[in-house]
Amino acid sequence: MQATTCLKASEDDEAFEKGLNDATDHCHRAMYEASEAGIIYYLDLLKAFSEDYSEIPLGNAAPLHMRAKKLAGEVIRTLSQGRLNRNSAEQQASEYMRMFRDLSEVVEELELYRDELNKSLRSHAQEARRLPRQDSVRILRVGTQLWM
Repeated sequence: MQATTCLKASEDDEAFEKGLNDATDHCHRAMYEASEAGIIYYLDLLKAFSEDYSEIPLGNAAPLHMRAKKLAGEVIRTLSQGRLNRNSAEQQASEYMRMFRDLSEVVEELELYRDELNKSLRSHAQEARRLPRQDSVRILRVGTQLWM
């Protein structure tokens, strides 16, 4: 009777250990999937930033923008590899959370330049509207001089 009790306890311990490991792996997968969603959010913010200011010089934000784009490339490569070569759930969760923190810090710092860049963008737009009128006036002057 005692041998079967020990065997039963051992099987229960193994089942408990397996259940605990499965639950831990599930938590790690949830962590890397949440990190991946956050990473995609910051990649979208970086893309919007790049598109919003593609027509003007970035000034002081340029080095940070280049750093963010380089980091984004590394993150995208890692995400692509992660889907193809699943590491341990714990290792992948740790790596994705690190990438999320790194990318979020850089993109949030870059976002601080929006006010300054929006001023430049408005100035650039005003200048662009003013130039065609000036060119038209010059053409009219040259045209009237030719006829006189």
